[in-house]
Amino acid sequence: MRYENLPCPGCGQPLAAGEDIVTCPDCGAPQHRACWKQSGNCALIERHGGGFVWSPPESEPADEQSDTRLQSHINRWEEQAEPTPDPDGTDAQQHFFCPNCGRKNQGGSLQCENCGYLFFAPSAKHPAVPGTPQIWIAGQNDPLYVAPDKNLGGALAGDLALFIQRNARVYLHKFKKIAEDGKRVLFNWAAFVFRGYWFLYRKMYGIAGLFLLASLALFAFTARQLPSAAEQQDLLDKLAAMQQDVNAIAVGGEFWSTAADALRPYVLLIGGELALGLIAGFVSDRLYYSRATQIISALREKNRNEADFQFAALREGGVVYFQTGAAILLMLILQNLVEGFFAGRSI
Repeated sequence: MRYENLPCPGCGQPLAAGEDIVTCPDCGAPQHRACWKQSGNCALIERHGGGFVWSPPESEPADEQSDTRLQSHINRWEEQAEPTPDPDGTDAQQHFFCPNCGRKNQGGSLQCENCGYLFFAPSAKHPAVPGTPQIWIAGQNDPLYVAPDKNLGGALAGDLALFIQRNARVYLHKFKKIAEDGKRVLFNWAAFVFRGYWFLYRKMYGIAGLFLLASLALFAFTARQLPSAAEQQDLLDKLAAMQQDVNAIAVGGEFWSTAADALRPYVLLIGGELALGLIAGFVSDRLYYSRATQIISALREKNRNEADFQFAALREGGVVYFQTGAAILLMLILQNLVEGFFAGRSI
């Protein structure tokens, strides 16, 4: 019970009552037994020696524990920092250990220099977790690596990672290409396939609305070109009769002309959707880059406190699942209504 709710130095998760917890015989640090077994030693082994003894962090007053407050990496881990002299023997630098790989990092870093782990709490419900897989970005050994202090169009890569969150490593690499070579052509296959839904998924609501309205208008135009139910039956009967006439098929005159008329609306629909997909695929990355850098720059100006900025970036960025699913369902309903409206009309 002495260690309940304290962060495990191995994984960062809070220690819960009833869990299998061990304490290091050298420094006294409590940690999950599974974390000890995974690393084979104490998570703070690099700090052993020199009389280091683990001590619990000071607890915060209950009235300061708010669901809307996000503790930043700098404040959360500065108690675990240790001074290390500079190579020239002048001023001491603060370092801390990455909870994911154990490598030393300079104080104030937002990202592990070795494995790319991000040092911030994803939400107030899990204040001891330094990062999440959704916001995992590349380490230095990854070809998509972008240094967190890299300036990408007026916003640092580390700040943009907070905003992008899901697939941050991929989009940071694209943002770097745009920032270094603005004329480079990029294509987003996800935006090509999902078009307006991709923009909605990335919280680009205005552009998403334009693409979805264009898709719905294209569907309505196609539905209006379709023959009525009676005309469709007549057309099927006509084609069936022509199929029995070998000479008509061989000549290809009236048969193929009738078949082309029947397929023309569907060809227009498929061609129009492909055109919308190509437009979305070519413009999506640049539009997302522009939006992300503008929002991050504005949030930096508005929030001087690091914890406030990180919380605002996480809130403004990321992706939405419910709205995207609701939009797909709404679009299917609207398409059925449009198709039903034109079903009884003739060409």
